[in-house]
Amino acid sequence: TKGTRLENIEFYFSDINSYSPLAGYLNEYKNRPIIVRYPNSPLIYSFYDKNQIKYSIVGDILFLNYESDKMFWSDKIDLQKIKSIGTPKYQRKYLERAIKFKNKLGLKNYILVAYSSRFGLKSKDFLLEKQLVEIMDTLMETSEKKIIFKIHPRLNNKKFLKVLSKYDNKRWLVSNEHITALINKSDILLHESRSASLVEGLALNKRCIEYWDPIHKNNLNNYIENNNKISIKVKNKVELKNLLVETLSEDNEGLWKSQKNNYLKIIKKNGDPIKDFINEINKIKLIGSSSSA
Repeated sequence: TKGTRLENIEFYFSDINSYSPLAGYLNEYKNRPIIVRYPNSPLIYSFYDKNQIKYSIVGDILFLNYESDKMFWSDKIDLQKIKSIGTPKYQRKYLERAIKFKNKLGLKNYILVAYSSRFGLKSKDFLLEKQLVEIMDTLMETSEKKIIFKIHPRLNNKKFLKVLSKYDNKRWLVSNEHITALINKSDILLHESRSASLVEGLALNKRCIEYWDPIHKNNLNNYIENNNKISIKVKNKVELKNLLVETLSEDNEGLWKSQKNNYLKIIKKNGDPIKDFINEINKIKLIGSSSSA
């Protein structure tokens, strides 16, 4: 607010996924707010090559969703400043609120496709169109279930609708409902690579399938293959069809139990992120008070 003095501001909150020159500016002052940084999504960063992110993080404390992500960020900020507290939005009481939010669709047991429409972003649009056609052909052929699309709020070029318009409009629709509510009523979630919707789906006990990236623009490069096996990937329409057939006939329940169990190994399933957040904030306030005394 105009006219507010720095010494009257207690905290400055800023996510680590956006460029924040103000954090660096504030850091130059002795009497300044405590600078709190945090990720803007529940994405699991430890799955990716940390060398692909070059910038450092200015701040007094960095909150993370997962203990496994600490090493990813440890060369961007002092390790002692990193605190893993879990993901508040996946606490049961918050999930219960979210699944009721704007839940007016009136459908259930559909196939949900979390989709980013990247048409027109200097990409090879014909590859994106081919991918979407192959996904739709496979879904239409494999199942009679309704197909619901949830479009990324920022990556939402309307060209994808031209592709969908070629299919029976009684079989699909695009929803603006809250993604948590949509996932909750779905049977299967299809998501792209490096999508936080994967974690959202697993938090709601859904079977999650990662579909292929046709132009390799939607990742941090050098995806680190790991033993966690949280992301169940298909590389093409044939693999998607085979996996869907097995899943719908419940022939591969062991795969989904393994996916869920491996997810539970990463999260703080018995933690209390809000309580831990408050405790860490109080600690750093005490440190700040002692150093200024």
